[in-house]
Amino acid sequence: MCSVVLGTGSILAADTDVLDGYRVVALPQIDLSSQTPLALADDFLSFVGVDIAETEMSLSVEKTPKGYLFDFHLRGYLDDSLAGENYRMLVKKHASRYFVSHAGVQYICARGANTTEPQVAYCP
Repeated sequence: MCSVVLGTGSILAADTDVLDGYRVVALPQIDLSSQTPLALADDFLSFVGVDIAETEMSLSVEKTPKGYLFDFHLRGYLDDSLAGENYRMLVKKHASRYFVSHAGVQYICARGANTTEPQVAYCP
């Protein structure tokens, strides 16, 4: 089992371009030399407030020179303004552990002028 640690640091600021077109999700600060905190996939999904039973989810992972890019596409929200969301996380390795260095979100609106393209603005 692989553990994922949530967090950011100033040494990672150069990687923010992987979130171009995404609203940045603030992550808790962590000390990479610490043995805690650990976060598993369930922790991340609860962090973003996702109830998997109510949504359709797809996941893609791409290995890049900056780390692993995880893209979650969530659709089928039971909401009158929000049809779904896209989450992007940059996962890096430090020692023998993996941590989320950056995370972002895009919104898919159910109504308004834009109901087809992901956007960083909140839906009406």
